[in-house]
Amino acid sequence: MPAPEALSTSRLEEGELSPHINATRLDIAGVDISTELAALAGVTSSAAELNKLDGGSVTNTELNLLTGVLGGIVESHEVFFTENATNDVHTGNITIPAGATILDITVHAVALWTATTASLEVGVVSDDPDGFFTAVDLKANDLLAGESINLGKTGGVEGAYLITDEWEHLYTATSRVVRCTIAVGTPATTAGRTRFVVTYVTPVSVAATASGP
Repeated sequence: MPAPEALSTSRLEEGELSPHINATRLDIAGVDISTELAALAGVTSSAAELNKLDGGSVTNTELNLLTGVLGGIVESHEVFFTENATNDVHTGNITIPAGATILDITVHAVALWTATTASLEVGVVSDDPDGFFTAVDLKANDLLAGESINLGKTGGVEGAYLITDEWEHLYTATSRVVRCTIAVGTPATTAGRTRFVVTYVTPVSVAATASGP
């Protein structure tokens, strides 16, 4: 009986041989690969979205925590400001997605600024640059090192978006940019440090039910 002919890579590449695997189950290291591949059938993420996981250190257990999550995830974004002896304007932008609701805006003084003056404002780009907070003194008067202001405790430096006891502009149907700006007089040293944090949620919308006359 002649020995079976060895399969060469070149013959496979040239299409001379067309091997096929026909199996109802394919296990690798005890894992049913056919089941795992079937789980990808409903994936709608784009290649660009999946590539964001490249190099990530999350485990499968951590990813499984997302099972059943349909939306309404709370996000917080921070801009960290550092004083320098050159610039007289420092700006930080945080984009709020369309349909999201701002839950809180926090300004935290890590260290006092040393320029001749240092004034902070927070507002919405293309609307009111100091609608949330206005003329916040970062040298001492409004925020000492280690102190914070937020939408619930404004420290008396709230902007025009606060109407009596109600905030405006926490929700809009379109995306917007919340901007924090620090303007200084004559720059001095590199001592000042300030944190600007915006927390928001993009909820899952459920239609209300109407009934009765």
